[in-house]
Amino acid sequence: MFYEQGEHSGTLRLNVITARAPREVDASSARQVLRSSGPEIEDLPTGNAMAKGISRSTEQGHAITMYWWKVANIVPPWHARIASFTYTILSSQENSARTLSDLSVLDASVRAAGFSTVLGE
Repeated sequence: MFYEQGEHSGTLRLNVITARAPREVDASSARQVLRSSGPEIEDLPTGNAMAKGISRSTEQGHAITMYWWKVANIVPPWHARIASFTYTILSSQENSARTLSDLSVLDASVRAAGFSTVLGE
């Protein structure tokens, strides 16, 4: 979890999972890994695939907006990683200059995310 000190700063969270695929995978499998994430999946120049979206809800009486990105990375022949990024703000901040700037930087950074080519232990 990453955030700046202050009452109204956004919160960036990252979660990465690695899973063994039920069948062999190759570089073209990244899109398939995200098929349940939504209808719009984008192939990235890095060879990864990305899905993204926006969710709105209420937390402790405050309206919040969560922007999310999921990036699939393939580690042939049997593994896939999914990096899930979320950026949560108060909904009242959706159109602020700071939020729009943060989202631009985050989107570009997520698209360029790099992964190790080997599995960790």
